[in-house]
Amino acid sequence: MRASIVLIADKLLHYDYIHYNQIGHYHCNCGFKREATKYEVSHFDLTPFINISIENEMFNMKIAGDFNAYNTIAAYTVLRELGLNNDAIRRGFETYTSNNGRMQYFRKDSKEAMINLAKNPAGMNASLSVGEQLEGRKVYLMSLNDNAADGKDTSWIYDADFEKLIRQDIEAIIVTGTRAEELQLRLKLAEVNVPIILEKDIYKATAKSMEFKESFTVAIPNYTSLTPMLSQLNHSFEEGKDK
Repeated sequence: MRASIVLIADKLLHYDYIHYNQIGHYHCNCGFKREATKYEVSHFDLTPFINISIENEMFNMKIAGDFNAYNTIAAYTVLRELGLNNDAIRRGFETYTSNNGRMQYFRKDSKEAMINLAKNPAGMNASLSVGEQLEGRKVYLMSLNDNAADGKDTSWIYDADFEKLIRQDIEAIIVTGTRAEELQLRLKLAEVNVPIILEKDIYKATAKSMEFKESFTVAIPNYTSLTPMLSQLNHSFEEGKDK
């Protein structure tokens, strides 16, 4: 949720620019405002991995998602303030890969996949945006559980922009998890006119996505879906066979 009140002055916070519901250029009539930055991103693009220029130094990352530009500039700022030079930072940045299901990338022969946890509309929109940046055909794998750790209220999926899928080249969408039918309904309401495959077993659904050999798998689990989906992806890409 976007902060809109300056607590000390009890006045409205005004945004000239806002991203991800809370990050941006803000000011208040009381004088509180976003301070000028010491380090700035001058350019970045997604392939879908981040290529980012900070202080005229280019870094070619092995992570995806435009939101990771913020994580990158935050890490860069801390490292520079600690005294590291750009060469040392580059060695770390350009060899780092995620292994926790957050924009984690897989490749075996011609088959590629990326998995990203989505527990709320912002996370889902970030994952759907990655698909927009990928060239070629895609198969989506989406899981929605309603276990205790997830929360029983899954209505947040109606605040996510599934309409982003309409503009993408998608071979099929596989929905899974305890609330797979809810995902299926949400896609129908978004008028996403591609084949929808319902398989409630997350392991089987994930293995099914590997059958689309020429399509990039975009895997989007919610909280308790992450472990089984990531386990099957690791197995499929390491062993080349289903669990």
